[in-house]
Amino acid sequence: MGPRGHVVAQTMVLALLAVACSPGEPTVAAETENSTTVGRPDQSNVGTTETGDATSETIVDPAGPAPDVIFHNGVVLTMDPRLPQAEAIAILDDKVLAVGSDDSILAKGRVGTQIIDLNGRTLVPGFIDSHAHWIGDSEWTDYEFLDDTIQYMIENGWTSVNEMFVSPGRLEKLQELDRQGRLRVRVNAYLPINFLEQRFGRPYLEYTPLEEVTPHVRIAGVKMFVDNDWGHIVNWTPADLNAEVQAAHQAGWQLAIHAFSVEGHSMTLDALALALQGESNEAYRHRIEHVVAVTDEQLTEIQERGYIASIQPNFPGNIPQGDPTFDDKVPEEDHRFLTRWQDMNQAGIRLVAGTDWPWFTNESFLERGGAPAGSPLRLIYKAATHTDVNNRVPQPWMDGQFLPVGAALRSLTVDGAYATFEEDVKGSLAPGRWADLVVLSDNPLTVPIGQLPEIDVLLTMIGGKVEYCAEGAENLCAVEAAHSD
Repeated sequence: MGPRGHVVAQTMVLALLAVACSPGEPTVAAETENSTTVGRPDQSNVGTTETGDATSETIVDPAGPAPDVIFHNGVVLTMDPRLPQAEAIAILDDKVLAVGSDDSILAKGRVGTQIIDLNGRTLVPGFIDSHAHWIGDSEWTDYEFLDDTIQYMIENGWTSVNEMFVSPGRLEKLQELDRQGRLRVRVNAYLPINFLEQRFGRPYLEYTPLEEVTPHVRIAGVKMFVDNDWGHIVNWTPADLNAEVQAAHQAGWQLAIHAFSVEGHSMTLDALALALQGESNEAYRHRIEHVVAVTDEQLTEIQERGYIASIQPNFPGNIPQGDPTFDDKVPEEDHRFLTRWQDMNQAGIRLVAGTDWPWFTNESFLERGGAPAGSPLRLIYKAATHTDVNNRVPQPWMDGQFLPVGAALRSLTVDGAYATFEEDVKGSLAPGRWADLVVLSDNPLTVPIGQLPEIDVLLTMIGGKVEYCAEGAENLCAVEAAHSD
């Protein structure tokens, strides 16, 4: 049985909890900075107080389950195909209670519900960085303390991250951070079994697939490195690779396999096919990390077998100018195989996107203005343009491979959740999902592409708690005050 089977029961429980609420008796709303005192809810009395350019209200209405907060009068991009766009969303505890029109959601307000007027701003699911080393490799960032790194992530709208190289020491660090209340973001940990010629045994045998070791830390899968240095370093013989892939697969683990070159993908695809033996990949969701150079035949096999392609949209623009070995190690005749992400998108391959932070997002690749390096808005812009830090014209081999903004947004939200068997709890905004969300200054689906990096993150909420509110957007943070009462 693959990892999928381990989360079915949990998902059913979460769904039931999201709707199981008992009606409450009408009460009098306490007078606070953001509300007025009102009487019993025998009429549609609403106490309001203006805060900046938005309105915070406390609703009084008949008995019933009370959302903690309602965001309304906005553009809610749910990433749920049943209701792709809404106007309002209600939050209860750490879950989404309801999503819909302003009228339908505001009608759910009860005594004590905090009402936040988005004034046309855009609200999206919390962003998921599907491939990064934010915490494990934090020594490579400009931050002295892990707290600063985590805060930087949250300020940019990241609510979940896949840490793709979690050794035993790093796993202990993550758990300790969580026990201390400092982690604040959701982490899926991938346990490496090699790096270059180093072998680390089979550390995954100490855990069960998708095991939650602390509230914010989960063991999601096994990481392998097939090749490095543009394929000039191959880390396994085919026989050894096949054996290790088969061992992890038979133990029920998802495999995340790092492959750059055409040869590396050939070895990876052969090993996965041998392990699956014709079985569907749905139960395992094996994924290929980077998928940088693939032939037509390999692209077809990835699509037919349902492998997940884990891409880094900052690569195409940054690699040629940031890697002095690129021209020497990647022959011009192989450029046609590189970063074929729109080809994959059009073929129906599921794409998940990540920063690979701090790699290709460090000082050598700092962006000039707008959203900072490592931000989801910058990543969407990179996916749609393939420009480098100096906005150079994309190279010829990048033509035709620009991702639509909608596809890039999916790769950072709902598809990212699918890749870790969490599409029923995060990545989209629907009843029962975690209240992980981000408020943006504009709509990434409608602004001109060149303005994507200018979109600001105004608020980041994780599990119903406001973890970040931008300076000047305090009107959105009345919910923070409500939760602290």
